[in-house]
Amino acid sequence: MRLPIQNARIRKELRPLLLPWCCTLAVGTFIALEPLVRGQRLFPEALVLYGFLTGLALVCSMSFGEEFQNRTFALLLSQPLPRSKVWSQKTVTMGTLVVLAVVFESAWLAGVSAWYGGNEIADALRDTFTSQDFLVAAVFLMATVCSCGYWTMVAQSTIGGLVFTISGQLLSALAVGLVVQRASHASEPLASSVTVPALLVGGLAYSGVFLWLGRRKFLQFEVKGHQAGSAQTPINWLSHATGWLGLTSTPDRECLNLVRKEVHLLKPAFQLAGVFVLTWFGILGLQLVKPRDPISWLFDWLTCLYAPLTALLGGCVTLGEEKALAIVDTQLTLPISRAVQWAIKFLSCFCITAMLIIGLPMLLFWLTGRVLDLNQSGLVGLDRGVIGLAWFSAVVFGLAFWASTQMQGPVQATLLVVVTGLVFFSCTVFGSWAGQTGPGLLFQSLVSVMCRFHLSPDTMAGWAASTEKVGWSTAMVVLLILLYQSFRRFGRPTQQRRKLATNVLLMAIPILLGSFLSFDLTKASLNFGYSEPVQELKGAVQAIAASEPEEDTAKVRVIRPEALLGKVSDKTLHWLKGSKVSYQVVALRWPKESGVGHQLIKENKRSYVGSVRFPDGVTYPFDAGMR
Repeated sequence: MRLPIQNARIRKELRPLLLPWCCTLAVGTFIALEPLVRGQRLFPEALVLYGFLTGLALVCSMSFGEEFQNRTFALLLSQPLPRSKVWSQKTVTMGTLVVLAVVFESAWLAGVSAWYGGNEIADALRDTFTSQDFLVAAVFLMATVCSCGYWTMVAQSTIGGLVFTISGQLLSALAVGLVVQRASHASEPLASSVTVPALLVGGLAYSGVFLWLGRRKFLQFEVKGHQAGSAQTPINWLSHATGWLGLTSTPDRECLNLVRKEVHLLKPAFQLAGVFVLTWFGILGLQLVKPRDPISWLFDWLTCLYAPLTALLGGCVTLGEEKALAIVDTQLTLPISRAVQWAIKFLSCFCITAMLIIGLPMLLFWLTGRVLDLNQSGLVGLDRGVIGLAWFSAVVFGLAFWASTQMQGPVQATLLVVVTGLVFFSCTVFGSWAGQTGPGLLFQSLVSVMCRFHLSPDTMAGWAASTEKVGWSTAMVVLLILLYQSFRRFGRPTQQRRKLATNVLLMAIPILLGSFLSFDLTKASLNFGYSEPVQELKGAVQAIAASEPEEDTAKVRVIRPEALLGKVSDKTLHWLKGSKVSYQVVALRWPKESGVGHQLIKENKRSYVGSVRFPDGVTYPFDAGMR
């Protein structure tokens, strides 16, 4: 992209940031659709704001992360400029992009509000967010600009810097909330009236401290090359640890060396796991110091934040780093087939990520349960809590691994995960809405199947209600497509946008159809008792019973097949072929107003209860009405 800017250094800073910045602006513009879909809940409005803020945090992290990804940090530090000026230029560029994004979104909402002709946009924002939410968001953006440089240099990667930037602010806000809770004796950390002012003051202090720390770290930063160990080189504790864990490459274990390589490339995921463990024990220490103030719910909150981020890192960071280093083509020349290399990468990343997402939290929950009561935990107490979190993390991991094979770096892969996630979520919502509000496209076809194979309506309703099979089938189809596409693109140049859109469409179509079928079948399962063959049978039974003399109500009368001729259609006759149709009369008596003086008189009614025994032995009882 050619930029109309004369300063080469500014162009160099802006070029890699424009694409994610534009994507962030596109996400923020979706809030203008809220008045059009109000009441239908097609998408959560808060997700747009969180996506906008996260996108700007990614833009800020990329300013330093791209230097590590492209291995140009040494070149950046060797420029004939003071380091302080380079630091100021990067920080000003990040701040300018954030301010321009906010100004653009404000101008966009103002223009769309004029297009609506009323106060729809203002009312939508007022109903969804409070003024305090916007103040906290502003402090979040300021703290992001000030702290992302420090955290990115610590993680030495864009994704790691993004994760640590957001996690650091959330944990700091949580700490402020806990302090305010204890000072004001509030029931929850964010329930006190002074929480928001405390967060604003804490955010300003956080921004100032990390702006100073980031500048100090940049001025003192040294790029250290990796040197091979020798007999004269002292072996440090890290070398001992890697050798003890079997992470040192050996000349006679080709496949195992590839696994070791994947473990080393997952360094940001292990860093995040370390932060997770330290935060966990910090919360545990606070709970043990103040046992009367229950904060064990923070373990669930921390785990739900940690698991998807780890899944994202585990899925896209390894192949993304290899593509950034331009070593993918070199690895394909190894005497190991492309299929084996792809399988080793996928299985290694999946197993390690699963251990970090499921094994590590479950171990911490088990250890914590020895000293604390965790029965109120949503992840421990609920059977489906851990399962739901694991499935969501698996979806994020699958999309991240697929995106890393489609794009040229971890940042582009992360953006693709966000975009495809929104597309698949929209397909799910639209398919569910169409299945709920549609006329029931499958109902008549299922009724024809019921008549063709002489099945009971209850049997058909049971089959249609088992929508879990449709969901699992859809998930398996999408998973197979995802794995096949990632294998096909593994080790190949980045494909064209049209081909990428086609790949996304191939996965979006099953999701749309699966969500539609699930709700359409659920809707159909409730209507088999009111289908046309059943209604014709009820009318025929009532007519036959009314033409016969009153007899003992306890007697069960069997209707011969020829008695139904002329009373039901050929389709219903075929449905009842080989079945035994019977009914029983039930006498009813209750008082009724006569209309003259409103005297109560007795009126006799007869109710008919019928049943059909189908050839497969299933009996279908039904209420034929009364006269």
